[in-house]
Amino acid sequence: MKISCLRRKLKFMLQNRGKMDETSANNLKKGFSVPTLSVGVFVAVVLAFCVVQLVIVSVLSPRGKELRRLNQEKEMLIEENRKIEHEIAKYSSMSIIKARSEKDLEMKRAEKVIYLEPTSTTADLSYNSGNE
Repeated sequence: MKISCLRRKLKFMLQNRGKMDETSANNLKKGFSVPTLSVGVFVAVVLAFCVVQLVIVSVLSPRGKELRRLNQEKEMLIEENRKIEHEIAKYSSMSIIKARSEKDLEMKRAEKVIYLEPTSTTADLSYNSGNE
């Protein structure tokens, strides 16, 4: 069965071979062939790709420079922020605060501490009830 199928295909190809050759000859007379057309389309696609690539590069190049400048500025600000945080930690130290209060403000440590008792903030009801 396979052999008969192959024979039919071979017979069909041989019969249509002349028709195919005529089509190829007509295409050659017209001035183009399928491979030439494929090459032309390929070249056009490659050129279009190159043009698109150049446009993308020209648009992104200035943005890349701006991004690099902003990253450098960010790093500089981060470093400045670290220095300021270090100074805040240094001047928030209790020993520095004590030394500056004694030196600059001429404060001394209290020798005797007096605690005050809070006074009552509630109203005295007995005062008003005696007048009635």
